Amino acid sequence: MNFYRVSKTLFIGLIILSQAAMAKGVMKKLKELELNTLVELIAAAEMTEEIEKARNLTLVAPSEDAFDDIEGQLKSLKNNPSELRDILNYHIGIKRYSIKKALKDGEIKTLNGRIIRVKSNSAGVFLENNIVVYRNLKAGGLTVHVIDELLIPNETIPYNEIKPVDSLDLEQYQGKWYEIEKFPNKFEEGCFNVTADYTLNKKGKVNVLNTCVKSDGTIKTSKGKASVKNKKTNSQLKVSFVPFFKNFGLFSGDYNVLAIGKNYEYALVGSKSKEFLWILARDPEIPESILKKVRAIAAVNGYDISKLEPTPKLTTEQPEQPEQEDSINELVEE
Repeated sequence: MNFYRVSKTLFIGLIILSQAAMAKGVMKKLKELELNTLVELIAAAEMTEEIEKARNLTLVAPSEDAFDDIEGQLKSLKNNPSELRDILNYHIGIKRYSIKKALKDGEIKTLNGRIIRVKSNSAGVFLENNIVVYRNLKAGGLTVHVIDELLIPNETIPYNEIKPVDSLDLEQYQGKWYEIEKFPNKFEEGCFNVTADYTLNKKGKVNVLNTCVKSDGTIKTSKGKASVKNKKTNSQLKVSFVPFFKNFGLFSGDYNVLAIGKNYEYALVGSKSKEFLWILARDPEIPESILKKVRAIAAVNGYDISKLEPTPKLTTEQPEQPEQEDSINELVEE
């Protein structure tokens, strides 16, 4: 009997020692994977011991390259442990998720109660539109998937809320904008080379002229009016159409500027319902780096950016034949 107790005690002791050794290897393994910035953030959030002791969880680990474009924000994050913990907990799944399991579920449930959406295509596996660089790695009691960007919780802003820019200069916002990407909508079906022209009128309203080119080269235009809902910021408007209709009556919808370039070279516009979203630019093309930045802002505002699609462009010269325009002369009331 005594021999049994001694053997059992030794066995339990060996298990504890092996688990401790495995746990202490988590940070070491992350460093071996060259995830040094992530290790620093875990330490700054005072989560090292938790990660070391973690069992049967999943770590979605941003690669070292993921932090190249946000170096200025890292210092701020390190000085705000509470916010940093929330972000890091968004990178930890509540159980072990192999990539196969994550794809089957379509999501990874995380420690902060949110989800990371999982999908795949011919280009690879994506976690919230960020490609998985390395998958199914082991670090102590964790399954590790390495991605190319830091994840920001979509629920930072509640689902039914958005955050328009703090200030919009309507005079500077005037002029022609090219539609770069959008959420699919029936109003733009069959449209190519979509543009929008905004002009301030004497009453302080905004005249809107939307234009698209049909596949046969004919041009479709629609006119509307917009009024400012929030005169403190000018970034929330009510428009007579969003963005244009074949046969519209007195339709009105909200128009919220969620991001604007320093020199008004790009803009992100969306509806509070999250049904509509557009990325606009002063030129027909926009650098991928800016697109990435604008998409990220849309995601933080709770938009499903996987729905974004490029606005199609005609690739061959077509004779342009003007088509009779639709118009709305009534002003939209505030």
